[in-house]
Amino acid sequence: MTYIPLMVHTDDFLDFAATVRRRGLERDSASGQFQGEHPFTMAGAGRTDAEVQDGSGSTRALQPWLAWNRETCEAAQTALIQHPAWPRESLERFARSEYETVERWKLVMDHCAVEPNTFFSTSQVVEATTLELNQWRDAPRKLPNHLKKHYPEVVPLDSWPLVAVGGREKLGLTHEVYWAMTGDVAEMWRDIRGLELDGS
Repeated sequence: MTYIPLMVHTDDFLDFAATVRRRGLERDSASGQFQGEHPFTMAGAGRTDAEVQDGSGSTRALQPWLAWNRETCEAAQTALIQHPAWPRESLERFARSEYETVERWKLVMDHCAVEPNTFFSTSQVVEATTLELNQWRDAPRKLPNHLKKHYPEVVPLDSWPLVAVGGREKLGLTHEVYWAMTGDVAEMWRDIRGLELDGS
């Protein structure tokens, strides 16, 4: 398959990227297979903030999911695009925090940061970390009050540092919450935490 570069205004880039991504998924679904990575997959990894802002890369392109249908992929892609990014200073303070709830979040954020734009179910998150299921389920419940008290600059005030999507009601999958970190936030978080991109 051949690709042609297209110049678009920065404000329109994510919309165009999502459209191209959706069309690619439709083609792959029709052919019955994914043929390599899509052009916007991980396109923003390793780019500077300036490069992202000028539209030279998408940092929120959903990673391919072979078992997901078009509607599920579109819902997940929309969630990535619409999620408000935290300021770097807030992420830095979050990384320094020693609150028990934040410590649990940091474990999951570290996991998601090395595979940005990839959704993990709650059970997958628990399996990949040292957390128990009840510990992770408790962490999202306790975080909103903590954010309102210590991170008033985060808008909206109850915005989590990870994208959270209901599996059953939004994605048509299992009755779990699915978690992901957008590529732009993941890039900052990896730098703050000294993490390497998965596979590098």
